[in-house]
Amino acid sequence: MMAPVLLQSLERTNFWRVVVSMPTAARGDYRLDISGLVLQQEFLQRPSGTRIRLRAQLTETKEQRILGARSLESFEPAPSEDAYGGVLAANRAVTRVLESLNDWLSSCLQGAGKDAC
Repeated sequence: MMAPVLLQSLERTNFWRVVVSMPTAARGDYRLDISGLVLQQEFLQRPSGTRIRLRAQLTETKEQRILGARSLESFEPAPSEDAYGGVLAANRAVTRVLESLNDWLSSCLQGAGKDAC
């Protein structure tokens, strides 16, 4: 479910000539690996909320050099204590994490230095 949203988000940044999902025979300059994806509605407090967490790793493919890795997380409170409220919170949480991911990738690609990535 996350792959199409992630691809659309990356395409909208205009950092990339083309974004393809894996596996592919296409050779690219960079590879972004996403792992440890968690998307859950939590009822541990009121209001409940939705948490998304993932780990991203950016690799420069020619030299097989890892440029950086980052863990990203967002928690958004739900407007109601039902599945629909969880979905609304999930949409906001996913948007925030993807914005953070794109900001991080931007700093990596614009050569802001080793510490940025």
